[in-house]
Amino acid sequence: MKYFYAVFILIVFVTSCKKKATEVDPVITSFSPTSVVVGNTVTIKGLRLGGTTEVKIGGTPATSFNVLSDSIVKAVVGKGGTDSLSVTTPFGTAIKVGFKLTTITPETVVVAKPSFDNSNFGIYKGVIGGTGSGTIKLEVYNNSNVAKAYLVLDNVIKDTLTTSTPLLQFNQISADFSGRIATFNLYIGSTGSNPSISNLVINGFSDMKAQIIKELSNQQVKCYEGLYVGTDNGIFNLASRDTLVLGLVKSDGKLLQVPTSTGKATATNNGFSGSLSNDTFFSGTFINNYVQGTFYNKSSFFDLSGTFKGVRTL
Repeated sequence: MKYFYAVFILIVFVTSCKKKATEVDPVITSFSPTSVVVGNTVTIKGLRLGGTTEVKIGGTPATSFNVLSDSIVKAVVGKGGTDSLSVTTPFGTAIKVGFKLTTITPETVVVAKPSFDNSNFGIYKGVIGGTGSGTIKLEVYNNSNVAKAYLVLDNVIKDTLTTSTPLLQFNQISADFSGRIATFNLYIGSTGSNPSISNLVINGFSDMKAQIIKELSNQQVKCYEGLYVGTDNGIFNLASRDTLVLGLVKSDGKLLQVPTSTGKATATNNGFSGSLSNDTFFSGTFINNYVQGTFYNKSSFFDLSGTFKGVRTL
């Protein structure tokens, strides 16, 4: 009888210890999107993710990641393969399969026509951001008598927008565009100056803004999507052409509940520096199809600093 009780107590003790050990292990319950390209952001949901020290996507460390809470982590896809996604904490590693990495090749050929370089017609490209991240490309009568906008959000949601407003060359443009899930107003000066998108609405997303630049026949617009990390975390997207760099930043809300901010920088060679609308200063470098840099804000309202990384997606 004593032997029976000893065995019983040992089994209960071992079972109890095993349960307590597994209760601290990280768990991935889901991630989205499941099909991405390099530079996209993946949202990982699960349990006990608050102490995440590493994220691997397709077997390769993420370019960067933000720990939003004990149950949500966001990571930027770096170079890697397919099949699995893993999250590591001091207590273990969680792995979930079902991940697919597709290849995206940024445009290498400039399609803007020389005859439209000083016109409101032509090609415009840029980045969008808010509670989602993406790119947008506008073709304004560049190859046909049609004005269209192509929007890609989180590499999953895609929309083509058109306008019913007649557009005249060398005239100021102010036109409403609409698609299946998105709408916005486009403004372009008569010579292609000061292009902007306002009142951007995308179903299922909030606080969305856009920054666009006119592409010239001899100057391509390049768009980068990424994240920033530091005393605050969030989206950090950039569009560039020659010496002009436009930025778009959205906090993940963990530290700051502030609207999406936009900014401008000046580039010299492969480097650039500038500021955002909330007085945050940023600088960085472009290396092939990647961008990286630092930011800081020492105003009376903020005390922020950190780094950002991104990958060219358009």
